[in-house]
Amino acid sequence: MTGAADVRAELLRHVEAAVKTMDVTGEDELVVLDPDDGSTVARLPRHDARAVDAAVAAAAGAAEMPLHERIRVLEDVIGIVGDEFDVFAHAITSEGVKTVREARAEVNRCLETLKLSVVAARTVAGQVIPVDSTSRLATHSGLFRYRPLGVVAALTPYNDPLNLVAHKIGPSFAAGNRTVLRPDERTPVSALLLCHAFWRAGAPVAGLQVVLGRGEVVVPALVSDPRVRAITGTGGPRLRRTVEAVAGTRRVVLELGGVCPAIVTRDADLDLAAARLADASRGAAGQNCLHPQAVLVEQPVHEAFLARLEERLAETVAGRKADPATNLGPMIDEHAVARVDRLAADALDRGAKRLFDGPSPLSPRHRPLLVLRDVPESARIWREEVFGPVTAIRPVADLAQALQIAGGTDGLQASVFTSRLDTVSAATAVLPHPSVVVNDTDLRFDGMPFGGDGNAGLGREGPAFAITELSSVQTIHHNHGTGRP
Repeated sequence: MTGAADVRAELLRHVEAAVKTMDVTGEDELVVLDPDDGSTVARLPRHDARAVDAAVAAAAGAAEMPLHERIRVLEDVIGIVGDEFDVFAHAITSEGVKTVREARAEVNRCLETLKLSVVAARTVAGQVIPVDSTSRLATHSGLFRYRPLGVVAALTPYNDPLNLVAHKIGPSFAAGNRTVLRPDERTPVSALLLCHAFWRAGAPVAGLQVVLGRGEVVVPALVSDPRVRAITGTGGPRLRRTVEAVAGTRRVVLELGGVCPAIVTRDADLDLAAARLADASRGAAGQNCLHPQAVLVEQPVHEAFLARLEERLAETVAGRKADPATNLGPMIDEHAVARVDRLAADALDRGAKRLFDGPSPLSPRHRPLLVLRDVPESARIWREEVFGPVTAIRPVADLAQALQIAGGTDGLQASVFTSRLDTVSAATAVLPHPSVVVNDTDLRFDGMPFGGDGNAGLGREGPAFAITELSSVQTIHHNHGTGRP
């Protein structure tokens, strides 16, 4: 690729080819817009409930691929994504909220997720069970193995439009399932490109379907279809309510986000904490399920920490996503902007003060980075996910109070900045969050189990763990004795 125009032309060629390859068609048009300026990124077919039915029917009738073929396809997809790295990064930057640096990092993570899916396909195995440990089965042997469930409905959000698609279809494909993917209607291009890479690598189109359309139309039709045997999705309260209404006895894996707290203790490296939390406050303009929006700082170091944090926040550069200097991009749409504004206004109305507020927004879809200090406990931001560039900070008397407040949040991750091992032990013993990060934040290795509990989710992702979640377990008993016992 020699320039942005060449990359965009290549992107549009792949989009056109992908649309021609798709099994299902749409009579209406889905226009994908760039949140930066409202320009058109792509024009795609928009599907309805009839298209969903056709996609599920095709997936249900698709043949299962042998494991060695699934591994080969995954390896070839890795090659395609690597060769077309700039095209995928351009798609993420164009349709979504990420800056070009964040987009390139996401393509690298997609490659990592696909590689981990290959490893999992080769290594996730059943087990021999010592059934002869009981005299009743002294002449028996037993084992279990994983088998495909069937049709999997995969639902992905806008904030990670490529890597979270890889997290859904990579393990599902590796497990031998047939998948119907529904990407967020605001960011479907990255997902369509990845599915096209699978088709080009030899994955049957029937076994990997894509439906594009408004969530309120296609999601209920997809997750309520009785031919769908598992649902894996990332989203928020609306997705949870939709799935809860129809899940029945099907396998469900959901990642639903929440409030991720961070604790800065009196013995923490304040420079490190300030640097990490400043970066996390503006990453993807706060549209990140691991955004540490609720920061609790022990009183003895509260003012010193805020001074260091202000210095780091001053490094914020709001600009066009394609500019490498930009580290604060736009919100995805006006509805997201309105939600952020409501939560910010609520905190300010209750007495919070601005620690940092800027730079000025470039457009109605851009919001300044807003960091609030002395945010009272009554503010909604302590309990509701903001999913935007707003961070709340308040002082606490000691670690015990910090753990008590943080422990009352529903989220995927909690961060603790400390130099003491006993503090780490105390925090991990008390905090209910599925992930606790020490001296860092907004952190995920794609190979680890990832997900939430309760309001934050159900089940775990990470390719090896997702394969077991999206598989059926078959037990096999063998009586190898002779004659009667």
